[in-house]
Amino acid sequence: VQWHSEDGSRVEGVYLYPLDITEGDPAPLVVQIHGGPKGRVTRSLRSYYMSSVWASEGYGVLLPNFRGSEGYGNAFAIANWRDIGGGDFADIMSGVDFCIAKGLVNPKQLGIMGGSYGGFMTNWAIGHTDRFRAAISMFGIFHLQTDYSNSDFPHWDKDYLGGWYWEDPDIYRKLSPGSYVANIQTPTLILHGDDDNNTFISNSKEMYQALRHRGVTTQFVHYPREGHGVREPNHKLDEMRRC
Repeated sequence: VQWHSEDGSRVEGVYLYPLDITEGDPAPLVVQIHGGPKGRVTRSLRSYYMSSVWASEGYGVLLPNFRGSEGYGNAFAIANWRDIGGGDFADIMSGVDFCIAKGLVNPKQLGIMGGSYGGFMTNWAIGHTDRFRAAISMFGIFHLQTDYSNSDFPHWDKDYLGGWYWEDPDIYRKLSPGSYVANIQTPTLILHGDDDNNTFISNSKEMYQALRHRGVTTQFVHYPREGHGVREPNHKLDEMRRC
């Protein structure tokens, strides 16, 4: 599917129809955000989020290739430099509106989920809109300074923000989902691996602590021996059931 973002940019993605759809009966929608952000989604049966399982359970699934994704040229890939959570978030929400306008999904039954950068974007989204009825944050960034300080890949933050946090502390604050935690009302499931050295688990601990103290419905599940994503079969089954 293709749509136009709020600034007129053309955005592409994949939409999975739910099993046994009924024409004129819009489905609940799950938006699944890929990582990277310089990753991409393709039309494939297998993915980390197991999108086909969600479709088989009656959900429509939108997988957007928002700006910053690979496969659309260099200008598109770097279009979110110093703007993570800006134009890319607009691309995603425009995709949601596209699905609603097409009559595919019920605007009152929207969910969002993602891991790694998809987790960042999930955390960002629920701090900037109350349109989602539920969210699943999977090993995502909550505070960018925390991310830099604990990650085995600290250059990620500098590459996307244009400097270290002591050089430009304002942009680290401005673009951190944690800066908008007071806005979050969405029930949120938080998932993380205990041994994640990419996006350190402290991100999810900080988010869970804040949501609990604010009285937001939340659950935090952390998996032993797991790194950046859940791999052990029994953990994967538990992850899918909880989602």
